[in-house]
Amino acid sequence: MELPHINLFTIAPQSDRVNLAVLELKENGELEELIEKWWNDGACAGDDDGDDDGGSADEDDFDQLNLSELAGAFYVLIAALAISVVVWLLETRSK
Repeated sequence: MELPHINLFTIAPQSDRVNLAVLELKENGELEELIEKWWNDGACAGDDDGDDDGGSADEDDFDQLNLSELAGAFYVLIAALAISVVVWLLETRSK
């Protein structure tokens, strides 16, 4: 497994200390544990399974949005467009 890279400017005053700390974590095996904890298992901080309903994240059904679920947003946009056209017509007629 390839470890994530931390890019720091070499002119940064703390870059040597950070690089040494990361190297020490890597040599102790703690870096691998942190990577597993925070990046690989998909869990959020403090969560055992990454979701709120008590089941595992693999059991959850992640549905994609479809057009019928977004219909309300389109209705709002169309209504706003219609209102703006009416306001524009009233402004141009009043001049």
